[in-house]
Amino acid sequence: MIDIRTIMMSYIITNLICTGLMASLWLQNRKHFAGIGFWLGHYVVACTTVLLLALRGILPNFISIVLANTLGIYGLVLLYIGVRRFAGQASSQIHNYLLLTVFMLVHAWFTYFHPSLFARNINASVGALIVFSQIARFIFHRGDANSSFNLRGLGVIFIFYCLICIARISIDLIVDPGNDFLKTGSDSLVFLAYQTLQIALTLSLFLRVNHRLVVNLENDM
Repeated sequence: MIDIRTIMMSYIITNLICTGLMASLWLQNRKHFAGIGFWLGHYVVACTTVLLLALRGILPNFISIVLANTLGIYGLVLLYIGVRRFAGQASSQIHNYLLLTVFMLVHAWFTYFHPSLFARNINASVGALIVFSQIARFIFHRGDANSSFNLRGLGVIFIFYCLICIARISIDLIVDPGNDFLKTGSDSLVFLAYQTLQIALTLSLFLRVNHRLVVNLENDM
């Protein structure tokens, strides 16, 4: 089993590269397409999240456990907002902000009052699954789907994200993750999968923007 510290370090580097690429995409296209700024926000938050998680045991628990995981879910909400705006269908996110509040309270409870890595893992996986499923559902059930806004390839990636969340919940229900996040063998595979999908997500977002640019150019001609 690959050491989770090694994977976390690799994940941090991957996120830094992906954040740089997304920053470049935002700088070049921020005036043309809505939502890209929220994508960039997601990558910045994701990079911060992984860094804080890797510093567990060095930083206070509130920062490395409660805040880090809450930021992770917040980053996914930013990604969802960005996808909706890119497709021209912005909407209220009050329900997701309520989700963030409940998520943070649950995580704090199982950090301070009833410490349990198992409960925190389930909370993190369920929270992420809720947001990932919203994105996938939006992509595949949009009423005014247009070829120029085709996001189905991106939707497949979010289905895989959902499957990883479900797999992590299932594994934790079968195998006790213990009490030390940095010594949990199953989580090393989970973060390796997340790292792979983060790369796929970045490439897919780039392709969606390039596709829109080509379609817009053809329409102008």
